[in-house]
Amino acid sequence: MKIGLDYDGTVTLDYLGFVSLVRMMRQRGHEVYITTMRYISECKGDLEFCAFAKNVDGVIATGREAKKDYCLKYGITIDVWIDDNPRAVEESAKEIWGAPSPEGVVVIEDHVTGIPRTVKVEPLSPSHHWGISWIGGEETLKTTSGV
Repeated sequence: MKIGLDYDGTVTLDYLGFVSLVRMMRQRGHEVYITTMRYISECKGDLEFCAFAKNVDGVIATGREAKKDYCLKYGITIDVWIDDNPRAVEESAKEIWGAPSPEGVVVIEDHVTGIPRTVKVEPLSPSHHWGISWIGGEETLKTTSGV
């Protein structure tokens, strides 16, 4: 089974809980991918994101595109989606919010207050790889280390 796991607003709500979940699912033979609407530069610039990415089979950063179609474009069929915003699986950021945030600005919805917060992510030096190798051009990355 292939699992698509959202990061912002999902993993970020219980980081350690999702580390445990990912490890358990991978030990049981399942593949777990981070599926995020972030741009790759936003993934590379976030140390906590990169640390979590070392636990999964791969990361698919769609650059604000709909997640399902983007995964299929790269030959990955997700069987189960775990996402705080299910619309993001089928719809792009523009379709959901009217206008996507610019690259470098990640908007995370607060599900308690309903007020979105923004996080500015600066790209790091290209020499920082964090044990992650990039495949599929600059759109998709796959981790090289396991659990």
